[in-house]
Amino acid sequence: MNIKHHIALLAACVLATGVISCKTESDDAREKVAPSPITYAEFTPTNGGGYFKFTAPDDEDFLYVRAEYTIDNGQVISRSSSVYSDSLVISGFGSVKPYPVKLYACDYFANESEPYTMEVTPLEPNVQAVAKTVRARAGFANIVVELENETQETVDVYVDIAAQDGSGRKATRIFTTSAKADKLLITGLESIPYSVTTYLKDKYDNGTAPKDEGVLTPLSDYALSKEQWTWLRDDYLYGSNWDKSKN
Repeated sequence: MNIKHHIALLAACVLATGVISCKTESDDAREKVAPSPITYAEFTPTNGGGYFKFTAPDDEDFLYVRAEYTIDNGQVISRSSSVYSDSLVISGFGSVKPYPVKLYACDYFANESEPYTMEVTPLEPNVQAVAKTVRARAGFANIVVELENETQETVDVYVDIAAQDGSGRKATRIFTTSAKADKLLITGLESIPYSVTTYLKDKYDNGTAPKDEGVLTPLSDYALSKEQWTWLRDDYLYGSNWDKSKN
């Protein structure tokens, strides 16, 4: 290898090193600079929470807004907006009262701005709103519990039943749902009276007081006798695989 080749190889190495380590002091300084705080936010309450609409800072490396707040059980909750959104949803509150919420602007380098603090007052907790819609009724060998959940936040539904036949038998069924409307079934019940009580809880330790749904008697569920059945005669139209025995 002649001297020209050595010089060319050395130049290529120097160039590659320069590309790989092209980071400047100004880049290092920039990575440590927090973004400007948000300057405006408005809050719309919902059951147990709500959502913010905010004005993002003009920093070119701004990424998202993070909310931080404390709920009734002392847990600190952190929620973040989408990168491409100017809104942020919060939830988990257990009372209708003011709660302080801190909003931080965050950038690509995980720097956070000074907080923009705002007091918000949510509507009644979601478990209470859902509990108002709960209805229980008797079905065939079962008890049906129906509910509506507009926010579609996950709730646990507790159903206590107690047989009213003097046996002292009791049971509790727990259902978890986030459906907007749901129908929950307690199956395999005898056709005897049961007292029914319902209450709800959520993942934030918010709950409702027990609600008396009354005394319900499931309808009897039994096999139908074929004594009164009339059979269709045309096997070509309706097939020949029916069991035509009487019972």
